[in-house]
Amino acid sequence: MILIQKLKELFPELQTYKQLEMELYKEDRSFVIERLLSVPELKAHFFYEASGCLVFDAQKLMDFIRQREVFASSYTKYKNKITLASGGKSIAKELGHVVLNFPFKECILEGGMSTEDKKRSEIFYNETLAPEEITRLFEPKALTNFQSYGNRTGEINHEKDNLLIKGNNLLALYSLLPKYRGKVKLIYIDPPYNTGNDGFKYNDAFNHSTWLVFMKNRLEVARQLLSDDGVIFVQIDDNEQAYLKVLMDEVFGRENFVSNVIWEKKFSPQNDAKWLSDNHDFIMIFGKIKSSWEINLLPRTEEMNARYKNLDNDPRGDWTSGALQVKTYSAIYDYPITTPGGREVWAGNGSCWRFSKEKLQDLIKDNRIWFGENGDSVPRLKRFLSEVKDGLVPLTLWKHSEVGHNQQAKQDIGKMDLNFSSPKPEALLERIIQIATKEGDLVLDFFAGSGTTPAVAHKMGRRWITIEQMDYVETITRVRLQKVLDGEQGGISKNHKWQGGGGFCYFELFEWNKKFADAICGVESMEELMRVYGEIKGQAFWRYDLEENDAEFKALTLDEQKQLMVEMLNKNHLYCNIGEIEDATYKISKEDLEFNKEFYE
Repeated sequence: MILIQKLKELFPELQTYKQLEMELYKEDRSFVIERLLSVPELKAHFFYEASGCLVFDAQKLMDFIRQREVFASSYTKYKNKITLASGGKSIAKELGHVVLNFPFKECILEGGMSTEDKKRSEIFYNETLAPEEITRLFEPKALTNFQSYGNRTGEINHEKDNLLIKGNNLLALYSLLPKYRGKVKLIYIDPPYNTGNDGFKYNDAFNHSTWLVFMKNRLEVARQLLSDDGVIFVQIDDNEQAYLKVLMDEVFGRENFVSNVIWEKKFSPQNDAKWLSDNHDFIMIFGKIKSSWEINLLPRTEEMNARYKNLDNDPRGDWTSGALQVKTYSAIYDYPITTPGGREVWAGNGSCWRFSKEKLQDLIKDNRIWFGENGDSVPRLKRFLSEVKDGLVPLTLWKHSEVGHNQQAKQDIGKMDLNFSSPKPEALLERIIQIATKEGDLVLDFFAGSGTTPAVAHKMGRRWITIEQMDYVETITRVRLQKVLDGEQGGISKNHKWQGGGGFCYFELFEWNKKFADAICGVESMEELMRVYGEIKGQAFWRYDLEENDAEFKALTLDEQKQLMVEMLNKNHLYCNIGEIEDATYKISKEDLEFNKEFYE
């Protein structure tokens, strides 16, 4: 660690990595170079001779400082700083367009996830990449391991097929963009909540600012996939919901905010809660263009319709009655009414009638005023079932008795002989799909989890695309969707008389550097790390070479060595791009070549 100490002593006035970077990229670098040359150890490490000249390796210095966080304390303080900005000011003190300011806001977080049984530390894989570092990351990726399920036949049909995709969701979304831009009617996601303790197998313990980068990247491409009359529902808890609202205001436009629904996810108190027992989640709703989205009404229940009866055999059918009085007083509407039985009645108690005398007479002639069975009761206005809305406007409070709760969701998936820590109840997704789409519309969920969204969409006659990076996509998500095709009767099946049918396509993004990063992260000893490195160093794409015998590297802990080695991998080559599919390096099969040509046309 001698180099780190020497650097700190050499540059006491520099407090952040960015400050040193600015000095390095000035036209006159003498400030940095002269000091480095004054220390023999630093001169030997960051300079080399070429044709009799001493050459300064600036990139090597930058990589060394970034990977070892030489200015760790001040850097961490900077990295965690998040503010609201408005009207060009650093703090939001005025009305106007408010956005979140956070470090690396314009960068990209690839956002690797852990294996199912082990959460990956943020430093290993979730690197923020500056725009100038990205040259090929978002190009469409090659696809592999195509499989067809159910009664699906023929070539890929982008207007009909359902898709289950395994791979990094950010890169998968960009791969879908050429064919599905502007075609998705509904997006529902249940992303990592950034709590670190909610049981997600995702890396759900992000640094706060890192989580915002992670979400911003994905929301930006999600918006491009939405149709103009499309809508997105994002589920979140108290930990990040306020920040998510401001972030989504920025990405989708504050004018496109629809509502923030509260879902009662638990029905009993959590007695071991330290403060208050958390029993709800938020579901943030934004339209692509709010004015273009028409919300569907919820179907009326039998209980609601049972309130309507036909007490006077009116030919217009069943009706119920409502008060004729209003509390907003107007003297012109305050008059006596004589019932058919001869009784005189007033609105009373500071109220008045809803209608003028003339309008009331018209309603009486049309048999729309009910005076009771004996004709002497206070008059009421008849409302016919045939004339009410064919449904109900959704409320912003969704009770567990209406859309299910977490415990019920676990029980339902357990009946399918599947085990998943945090499934969502099918009734919750039924409500969302019901109010946001119609049959045949395309639904997207790029945090598939156990597969509740595609399962419900399938039973309701919607098309769907879902993405999952975790290995359980094969043992849980895919298995569940196969059961749906076979007609499983859990969840909402009986509501929709589901008997099975349909089909879907399964395929994966063709991994390259990602599989090497996973191998590095999975090792448990320094000896195993060097063995893995020996196996992959000739296959992977590297940003720079590792000096295996370097004393500084050997002095690092295992976690630090793994972190360094993963950061050495070129993130532009995590997956094989479609444009390089015929490169012999990747050895892609003939079958995969044909499928990619068919998918991307």
